[in-house]
Amino acid sequence: HHAAHLRGLRNAEAELCCQLFLDRPSECCTVGRDLIRVLQDVARASQFEQLWERLVHNPESVGGAFKSVEELLKRPSDPVVLASRLTPQMETELLFMLKQVSRGQFERYRQWFAAKYLCSPDSESLVCDLVRYIVCNYHPPNEVLSSDVVPRWMMIAWLFQSCIKTSVHAQNAKLALFYDWLTFDSQRDSIMLVEPALLLMFQSLQRSPAMTATLLEFLCLIVEEYSPPLKETLRANVASAFSASVTKGVVPSVRSVVNQTRLGLPLTTLFADLFPEFIVKTRGLTTQEAKMRSQIKAATSAISALENAQRLHEEIANSKDSDDEEEQEERERAEMIERFERREQSRVNVDPAKPRRPKSPPLRVSQAPPDGAYDPLSSDIEARTSAGPLADFGDVLQRLADADPNSLPDSNALQLAHVLNLLCSLPAARATDATLLQALAAVLCPYVVFSLDSPENVPATRLARSLFHRAMQRDGWQTPHNANASEVVPPDNRISLLLHHLYNLDPKIGYNFLLALAEQADTAATLHRNYHRSASTASDDPADLLQDMNVDAQPYLVFAVTFQKEASLAECVRRDMEMCRKERFGSFIRIIEFVFSKLRWQVAGDLVLLQMVVSCLDAVQTQRLCERVNLGEVQFVVNKSRDFAKEVPPILMESLGWESFEQIFLWKIVVCEFSNLPEHIWAVAAKPVLAHLTSLRDEALLRQQSEALMGLHDLLCHIVPTNECLAALLQLPPFFGLFPLQVIVHWIRWHPREASASFAAFLSQMQSSDTAWRLLELLAEHAARQNLAPIIECLRQPAIHDSLTRHAKHGVESANFILLCIKAANTA
Repeated sequence: HHAAHLRGLRNAEAELCCQLFLDRPSECCTVGRDLIRVLQDVARASQFEQLWERLVHNPESVGGAFKSVEELLKRPSDPVVLASRLTPQMETELLFMLKQVSRGQFERYRQWFAAKYLCSPDSESLVCDLVRYIVCNYHPPNEVLSSDVVPRWMMIAWLFQSCIKTSVHAQNAKLALFYDWLTFDSQRDSIMLVEPALLLMFQSLQRSPAMTATLLEFLCLIVEEYSPPLKETLRANVASAFSASVTKGVVPSVRSVVNQTRLGLPLTTLFADLFPEFIVKTRGLTTQEAKMRSQIKAATSAISALENAQRLHEEIANSKDSDDEEEQEERERAEMIERFERREQSRVNVDPAKPRRPKSPPLRVSQAPPDGAYDPLSSDIEARTSAGPLADFGDVLQRLADADPNSLPDSNALQLAHVLNLLCSLPAARATDATLLQALAAVLCPYVVFSLDSPENVPATRLARSLFHRAMQRDGWQTPHNANASEVVPPDNRISLLLHHLYNLDPKIGYNFLLALAEQADTAATLHRNYHRSASTASDDPADLLQDMNVDAQPYLVFAVTFQKEASLAECVRRDMEMCRKERFGSFIRIIEFVFSKLRWQVAGDLVLLQMVVSCLDAVQTQRLCERVNLGEVQFVVNKSRDFAKEVPPILMESLGWESFEQIFLWKIVVCEFSNLPEHIWAVAAKPVLAHLTSLRDEALLRQQSEALMGLHDLLCHIVPTNECLAALLQLPPFFGLFPLQVIVHWIRWHPREASASFAAFLSQMQSSDTAWRLLELLAEHAARQNLAPIIECLRQPAIHDSLTRHAKHGVESANFILLCIKAANTA
């Protein structure tokens, strides 16, 4: 009521609220600490200013259960009061999203929720009430926390980013998020009051550090300025909230949230001044830091041994080159003497003043890298590091171990690039490799995990990508396609073993390696299309282009089978893709096509992977995948190396219990995939599902499988009708409605010859069947009313007409009705 003509009403409402609080303070205090929060929003009104004077400076005059503002802040808010700001329908739909909606489907549901409740001009004021409800009223159980259901912090992040436009409402929403921190007591309050805000800051640090910065800055400011007399109490309560979160495993440490590189020095300094216990390091080393230092010390000596071996290797190579040059000079000298003797013998006069041109030494042409090779560490970096000393390599590793993964200095990246060059150049294994690789893996692991989605110019990103691409280019990965798991031998090179150590430290390396392979495939395809499109470099052999673009997933296959021995390849793909889906959803969409294209012989038809994929797709992504399936580049269900006649029906049967969108997207993919195999559609897909739907024997149950009926319709429209197909459709129970009729009409229009032959064969052997005659009556009536020439022509066929006449003579009334419809169509 901010309008000028509503000022009287606003004043009357303010006076009523103040009078109610003074008359019944005990009842008002049952609201809890949120009463103070809402009174702050209206503190500028003159009536509430007088009330605040009494609450702060003369609390005894209020009486009742009210003792002081500090005591009221310690009282938890009543969940019933917090829920009263939401309508019952809004509360039901909000809880549905927090309890049952997966992350992949969250975008669709949040758009519906926002369009219904958060699009009005005054809806911003509702955001802080939604935040309070999510924080205080809904605490998910462990089974929900461990599932793929939308977490509370993600819901709050969406409300902050998409539903708040003004700074006033933004500050109110932040206060609603952190309000329970100010009075948190680890002995009395639940950690679930703190978890949403802390996870929101932690999860936003990598992708949206601005969100973490603004939340952390607001938390520090309200500790200092919310109530200056209570500053130390508020600071102790917030520190208790941080400590309890770390103790109960909400976040690994407070330093994982307060990152100086991401948040900036001023904010981290402000936080350190308020909470020095979480920032200042102790003088003693932890067990992990001591272990890291010992590994780095051993790695330094191993690096020295490697560099000495490299130097010896180069000296031997140089000596061989010098011997070859001396032998070449001897041969040239002998050739010159032989030519001179021949000239003397032939008495050819040679002008002594004419200079003789000496023979040019042979050109040394360096081998160019393969066309498909892609190394983010460019040649200039390798040139700068090819001769650099590694005496301070231990210091470099120690600095990297203490630094932030996203702040890798360029000089340190060059040192590590030099080490990778050494690891690649020495083929023979050494006894010191294990120590070196363990230390390198411990230092490189955070850089590799957090850098692949960073900009190209970040040294850590270039280093991580270089590691993966060097691993992919090693010959040890290559394994025949038909090799069994027991026949696969682990690659015997240091880069692949380093990758193995990295995976042992963090399983995220698995899907990062898969992402690197997908990126290499995309890059190689683009480069080679441009290369072979050029007239100057085009090859006469078309097979060259196909061979260049054939970037497969053999490195990942060998990596999964040899380094993840406890699981099969399909289980490894499931685990890596599930982790990628939860942590990097955008990257998960990128690798779907790669996995089901390059690894389709191993993963096509996997039920868990299929549901994982369709649960995350939207309409645009489904359309793109269907295009690739139609072109035969991707396969999700059909696996030519297996007996899919036995494996596909269980997949379709199991999908009948999935969500509607998952079933629709799966059937779209199945229809596209089976359209390339029309001879298998009926026996493999349509017939088993149709038999299952027929066994329901109830129209209400059949309506629950509407997604399967739509998919069956699209699937049946791709096949040529046969006697078995037509007979099965004509004998469907009545509760199928017009489903069989629409398929038969489609067949008659697009396959009239085959449909007529099937009709004739069915009528010639047809016995008394009310269902079949009913459908034929509907077909004839529909054709007569709509004047559908293809159907009329089909029913006029001599074989069909004779069968109908014979049935009519035997007293079948339906046959007479069909003949009358044909005559009516002829008359029209």
